[in-house]
Amino acid sequence: MKRPTLLIINVLGFQLGWIACVTLRSPGLLVALPVLAWFVWQAPRPARAVGLLLACTSIGLLADGLMLGSGLLRLVGLPSCGDGLPADWLHLACSAPPPPWRAGLLLAPAWMAVLWPLLGSTLNQSMAWLQGRWWLAAVLGGVGGLASYEAGVRLGAIEMVDVAACRWLLGLGWAVLMPALLALARRWR
Repeated sequence: MKRPTLLIINVLGFQLGWIACVTLRSPGLLVALPVLAWFVWQAPRPARAVGLLLACTSIGLLADGLMLGSGLLRLVGLPSCGDGLPADWLHLACSAPPPPWRAGLLLAPAWMAVLWPLLGSTLNQSMAWLQGRWWLAAVLGGVGGLASYEAGVRLGAIEMVDVAACRWLLGLGWAVLMPALLALARRWR
């Protein structure tokens, strides 16, 4: 397949997977997982592609887990910790912020976790042009990453509990994460 065609498929696949997961939640995995399978199938080095997707997933679970665990970001439509779920440092499917002495990490649901390998699938394809342009990647990451979460809020998937703090942390976090993910992808190419 020609490179322009692969780039178009990559962009469309990412967008379809993202929209499906954010709007449909778990059923959206039926769209996102085939997109990821196609990415690995067409990759020149499938083992490296899988490694990149796993690394992006791990980084994303940590980043989203910290935001969710801090209580600044909340998943919409999930039970609170008072509904019989464990309230340890590792919260599973809990939308209420933990008490300050138990703040920690909240595991994101599968539909949210799969957004990270979807992003990873673009790093050496449709976003490869940003590799080596670290300042531009930081600016676009800060703006685009925040816009992605804002879209999630508008689509009813997540809620920013402290909007100003969330915006600052997400913008700054993505300004650091995007160049770092692109550097990682460059090594896994």
